Amino acid sequence: MISYLQGKILQKNDKAVILLAGSIGWQVFCNQHTLDKIKQNGELVKLYTFLSVQEYQMSLFGFLDHQELELFEKLIQVNGVGPRMALNVLDCANWSAVEQAIASSDEKFLCQAKGVGQKLAQKIIVELKPKMVVLASAKTKSQLTTGNSDINTAATEALMALGYKKAEAQGAVRQISGKFKNVDEVVREALRILGS
Repeated sequence: MISYLQGKILQKNDKAVILLAGSIGWQVFCNQHTLDKIKQNGELVKLYTFLSVQEYQMSLFGFLDHQELELFEKLIQVNGVGPRMALNVLDCANWSAVEQAIASSDEKFLCQAKGVGQKLAQKIIVELKPKMVVLASAKTKSQLTTGNSDINTAATEALMALGYKKAEAQGAVRQISGKFKNVDEVVREALRILGS
């Protein structure tokens, strides 16, 4: 599998670049944000890539940020979202804004993507929101020191990142304060409380 390429841009169009790496010109499909950051032919570029293999075709998709590649890989796991559709979703905004939209169930944001209707936006949210919750709490957890107040603060921030109001998040976390030893468990239980 080809997961990283570094080389000079030979050609760029509105959907892809041809990247010269190791005497081979690789056609790499990119979203608009990536293409906008690649300024000119001859520029040295490093791309994290995903190789899509279909019955009669292999295609490379490239990203300047590894986090964007990871989100792309999550999107294509959703039934009905292929690589090109995933690129369309990533064209809506930067990868962190797309993650935030999924985590906060923002269907309208996702429907801005070419070819994404309400049903597909709902499917993306249903399948990926739990992964975004774990991701948000893991990021917050990694910034923690120890202690209940730190865990409660981190859990509250994770819930707010998912779109809950501060008072709601604090109320749910307060109900379970001290019962769990890590942020993930607190967030899961708080989500259960907020959902009931």
